[in-house]
Amino acid sequence: MDRSWIPTVAGVLEIVAAICAFVGSLILAFVGVVISEVPDLQHDPDVPLEILTGLMATLSALVFLGAVVSLVGGIAALRRRSWYWALAGAIAALFVMTPAGVVALVLVVVGEREFGVQRSAS
Repeated sequence: MDRSWIPTVAGVLEIVAAICAFVGSLILAFVGVVISEVPDLQHDPDVPLEILTGLMATLSALVFLGAVVSLVGGIAALRRRSWYWALAGAIAALFVMTPAGVVALVLVVVGEREFGVQRSAS
């Protein structure tokens, strides 16, 4: 079977989405720390500071998790090892970087036969 460009492009898009998500995760964490250190917000009873910082930490962790799954899926797509990991990475990329995730998801599904996935005829 010839190797086409489809899984390669899907893998690169997943890795690009993962890198962007890692940067976004760091930015969210940084913003959470900055919000918690603003003196005017610390003494304002109308600002739920604990909720804001907790929300930023949770979002940062979720984006980081999506980045890890997208990175693993991108590597799997480049190596054409595991279609399931490539699919999971494309779905994660869909959530962390929608345009690249949509294209990666379509390419992973179209290039399924290059991963050696055998479908049973039911």
